[in-house]
Amino acid sequence: MVVLGIVLFIAVAVGLVFLFRWGDNGCDGIHALAQILSITFLVIQVIVLIAGICIGVSFIGSGTKAELLNKTYGTNYTAKEIFFAEDIIEEIKRVQRTRIEIEGLK
Repeated sequence: MVVLGIVLFIAVAVGLVFLFRWGDNGCDGIHALAQILSITFLVIQVIVLIAGICIGVSFIGSGTKAELLNKTYGTNYTAKEIFFAEDIIEEIKRVQRTRIEIEGLK
């Protein structure tokens, strides 16, 4: 998946370079449009790259968090489960703690 993302990123970057160079050939409407499109797609590509890096760092962190939760609570969560359902897992832990506290008061 990562290799596919890298290949796609490089392919789009090369396409943008060709589009920008083609837009640099003259001043008529189609060349100006090519330059505007290449700059617009470049900005979009940079935004997607930054978002991808942020999501990737979060996914890598969820693997470490899964290991810690599994060791602490004796569970068997995977990094994928922690990444996509972390809020649900936290809610389940909170409900279990509340139930233990209520049962302890009786």
